[in-house]
Amino acid sequence: MPAATPLPADEQPTKLAVSTDEAAASVGLKPKTFRNWRSLGYGPKPTRMSPSMVVYRIEDLEAWLKAVQKAGSYKAVPLAEGGAK
Repeated sequence: MPAATPLPADEQPTKLAVSTDEAAASVGLKPKTFRNWRSLGYGPKPTRMSPSMVVYRIEDLEAWLKAVQKAGSYKAVPLAEGGAK
């Protein structure tokens, strides 16, 4: 069976969510900081996919960044209700 040919960059599927590592890196933080904030009730709304896997929807990350920018501090933006801890 021939190897699968990768899709060109302009045809790659759009990512809907990212891991904690990717989310943290996208805003210049360490993953441990994101996990700590999550446990304290701060940060973007997480989605728990399994007992050991948390992801962040791109739209939730963007909304959180806008809220932090408006408020001036991550501490002024509590974790959205319903998020996984």
